[in-house]
Amino acid sequence: LLWTEDHAGARTELSHAVTALRAGGMFVASLHAQGYLALTQHRMGAWDGAVADAAEAVALAEDAEQDWMLARLHS
Repeated sequence: LLWTEDHAGARTELSHAVTALRAGGMFVASLHAQGYLALTQHRMGAWDGAVADAAEAVALAEDAEQDWMLARLHS
């Protein structure tokens, strides 16, 4: 949905994905989803949400010592 520019649909699906992936114990996948959620919100002009999701994903990756993800999450 993100790549077809259905940003509202992408935001909805990615928000649900982050929650479901974390609940299912798929932490790294949830960070990827949250990074794409931040990108989606950026493309929508929802700056505060984009910054909040990106910052949370970065903080979680740092806390879990998933340094390999930081470059992508910062972008």
